[in-house]
Amino acid sequence: MMTDTQIVIEPVEQFLESVCARESAAELHFERADGELVVARVRLLMFSDSELLADRPVYTDNGSKIPTGETLKVHISIRGNRYEFESAIESEFRRAPGHTPWAGPGIALRKPEAVAPSQRRASVRVSVLGCDPIHVISARPCSSGASACSLEGPVYLGWMVDVSAGGLSMVLDRQAAKLVRRGDRLFMTFCLPGVEGTFNLLGSVRHLREVAEGESIRLAAAFRSWDGGHLRTDQQRIARFVAERERTMLKRRR
Repeated sequence: MMTDTQIVIEPVEQFLESVCARESAAELHFERADGELVVARVRLLMFSDSELLADRPVYTDNGSKIPTGETLKVHISIRGNRYEFESAIESEFRRAPGHTPWAGPGIALRKPEAVAPSQRRASVRVSVLGCDPIHVISARPCSSGASACSLEGPVYLGWMVDVSAGGLSMVLDRQAAKLVRRGDRLFMTFCLPGVEGTFNLLGSVRHLREVAEGESIRLAAAFRSWDGGHLRTDQQRIARFVAERERTMLKRRR
């Protein structure tokens, strides 16, 4: 059902014709009960009276999956603009009917009733499972400046899960990180495969949750400035790494 806040961009049928003719890439965003955002990427291929067919989703986090039937947001960039609509995965392993160039297994999404301007997250995340460990230390605010901090306490050793130009998520030992709270600052040191040099970044904790059947916690941190243009330079390096990972992921799907 269309709400009062939705702005219809153009008739849905016309919009979907443009999207599917280009086999446009889209992101499926699903927010879990614990606040964790699950992101999957698909190509939109064709539509019927009630369904929108897409190829098989590629998830940015291998440990998460969007449940069938749960409401999600679909984000699309086309003609230089971003759009979104609500949908759900109606069924999996659906194949395209008739004679089409695409014959692989995919999913059927519920056809939208309205399309609106997208407010999607600005930073795309990619998986970095299996990378070198990340070193984390508490960074207390310092009176010498708003971006200043003093490093104190033990160094925590963890493993990164995903990264974007805006932040990262990691897994830490529950005992080692038992004093960490939402909003705390952390100084993080890590490397990325194929990227020269070490990253030394300040982050603020966005959320924490326990990892099921384990002695770890999942922690997400947003990068924040601490040394003038240092953050901007490192974010540009990470953005290039993310873009290259995305290109590699798309090539493997062809």
